[in-house]
Amino acid sequence: MTPGNRILDNFARFRPAGFAQLNVFLGIILLATPLRQERWLFSALLQLMYLNALLVSLSASDTQQRLRSAFLGVWTAGFVANLGATLASSVESARWWNIATLGFVFVLLSGCTVVVLAYIFRSQRVTLDVILAAVTVYLLIAFSFATIYNVAFQFNFQSFRFPEWIEAGSAEVLLTEMLYFSLVTLATLGYGDILPSSPFTQMLAVLEAVIGQFFMAVLVAWLVGMFIYDNFTGGR
Repeated sequence: MTPGNRILDNFARFRPAGFAQLNVFLGIILLATPLRQERWLFSALLQLMYLNALLVSLSASDTQQRLRSAFLGVWTAGFVANLGATLASSVESARWWNIATLGFVFVLLSGCTVVVLAYIFRSQRVTLDVILAAVTVYLLIAFSFATIYNVAFQFNFQSFRFPEWIEAGSAEVLLTEMLYFSLVTLATLGYGDILPSSPFTQMLAVLEAVIGQFFMAVLVAWLVGMFIYDNFTGGR
């Protein structure tokens, strides 16, 4: 057994705790936005979160070793790209390193989302494990869309309109603001302080809002239906 598989097996033994601590970690990232000016610390927290999401997601799946290695390779590439952005000697170089980092992060988070969704739909009963996995998927969707918005802004600085007090030129500030915009869009709150202003980002926002509604209407309804069925039939 390889060291990677041994780590994943240990995560699988404590899977409910794994999903619980991952949700807590995601919440800490959301609450840690005041630390975004501490670039090294905030970047380290993000990289730990990505690795945490990867390990917990893979521990809940029966993916093949080759696919697991691919996921770990994507995380490693993202880590290296993030290090390149941190050490970049020019603004333009840092921007391209940031775009590369965001690309790898999107692939990683999207893959984790698909893996955890597959685990939920394979489950025969609604357990605490499954409920926590559903919460994880919801938050991972928000993080995934935040990376897409960020990449879109990197290529077109007119794709979003920000309030005057937001320093959109800062990578850390931009990341947290896009995460905020992603969450309020997914929840269809639509405060209107940050606005998509290009056709591409407008359609992305619409797509995320639709996904958020379908998530609540389909996945949550399916979990409630399974829970009621299990209680009335005794799991038969």
